[in-house]
Amino acid sequence: MKHPHLKGAKVALVAMGRSHLNYSMSLCNSFEYDEVWGINAMAIPFKVDRLFMMDPVTRFLDMEVTGKMTGGMRKILTEKQPYPIYSSTTDERCPSVEQYPLEE
Repeated sequence: MKHPHLKGAKVALVAMGRSHLNYSMSLCNSFEYDEVWGINAMAIPFKVDRLFMMDPVTRFLDMEVTGKMTGGMRKILTEKQPYPIYSSTTDERCPSVEQYPLEE
């Protein structure tokens, strides 16, 4: 999973903690990024170029253990997205999910 075009790129990593607040403030202050990478539910409020979700997709689709983010994540996972979603597992119900190359 090497992406030579990202060498030296400005990438924002946006997660559920303080990073999403810092990301929002950076946009308000005219910062620009080459790519935005989201973690889990951060693809709900933000436009991302890649989404990383190490949970198995069944955790969002078949269980009720992810709280209030469940509905939004189900929608993101089951609809075709213009970006890849990297996860620990794939599922035929999730057209944009790719298995993260953990072996690499």
